[in-house]
Amino acid sequence: MAILSFGIDFCIHSLLNIRETFLHLLENFIFAQFLIWLFYAVILVTTSAAICHHFGPQARGSGFPEIKISIRGIFMKEFYTVRTFITKIIALPLFVGSGSPIGKEAPFVHLSSIMAHQLSKISKRVICVYSNESRKSEMLAAGCAVGIACTFGSPVGAVFYAMEATNVYFETYNVKRCLLAATFSSTIYRVLINFSKF
Repeated sequence: MAILSFGIDFCIHSLLNIRETFLHLLENFIFAQFLIWLFYAVILVTTSAAICHHFGPQARGSGFPEIKISIRGIFMKEFYTVRTFITKIIALPLFVGSGSPIGKEAPFVHLSSIMAHQLSKISKRVICVYSNESRKSEMLAAGCAVGIACTFGSPVGAVFYAMEATNVYFETYNVKRCLLAATFSSTIYRVLINFSKF
């Protein structure tokens, strides 16, 4: 998830740089700059919305309210599928890279939860101890912690956020697992950011 977060940040930064390049080329034409600024944002937001509408309707929005509902036991249809994951990976950089006043925080928590759900499905087939339903909510809580840690770079705060926002009852033994996953992803994300060119 740290590598994915870095990739999304790189795409957002590249899209914003493209817009700034166009604006810089037309610095003597104020009205043309305004039109470029406006239509660039409209095209990217429209493309993002069309991708979500046609390929993965469950990828719309932040996804965080649905995660809270899922942890409490009500799973929404196609909310944790690979198709939703890929749709959100494509649509999120387009929307944020348009210059819209939103962030990638809550949508990235949704992406991390999808990854945690897919990993729990794989591990359920391999190790039968993960077939317990409580493991599913533990994995989703860890996915939320990883998503916050990759976005903000604070693993301890991410674990507290996962404890506070996602579960009514949070098992204390799951704190170690969430902290390990959040620390690992936060460290990898910070290393990638520090050694990158952008």
